[in-house]
Amino acid sequence: MEKSPFDCYNEAHPIYTHRSHLPGPKIFNTEINNSIICEGSIIEADEITNSLLGPRTVVKRGSIIRDSYVMGNDFYQTPTRTLNSLPEKLYIDENCIIRSAIIDKNASIGKGVQLINKNRLKHFDSKNIYIRDGIIVVPRGAVIPNGFIL
Repeated sequence: MEKSPFDCYNEAHPIYTHRSHLPGPKIFNTEINNSIICEGSIIEADEITNSLLGPRTVVKRGSIIRDSYVMGNDFYQTPTRTLNSLPEKLYIDENCIIRSAIIDKNASIGKGVQLINKNRLKHFDSKNIYIRDGIIVVPRGAVIPNGFIL
């Protein structure tokens, strides 16, 4: 087992955080390797590897997330909650591939999106997505449309 630089379970040196009072994560038929899935998450992905999924992260079927940090959501998207400043859906949709990415809070990732940096870019700028030092960054509240490939 690889030793992490942070030991969240050492009672002699506690790491204090804010309690969120969310239910434990729901995980359905997902292969999880070396990852942390935070409370309130609903995960139906095929695979989560070397990643951290923040509170209230929702990932739909067929998706694969590797070497990434998904910050999650400030609240759950419900049919009755519609705020003009937020995307229509607050989740990673079906059949997405996300690799070496940081996805900020309240982002919407459409069906079949591939955030894989297929051209191995070191730097890229657009309205809803960036690449810095080869790492894909999706800013807070961004909407990535169905079928987008980077």
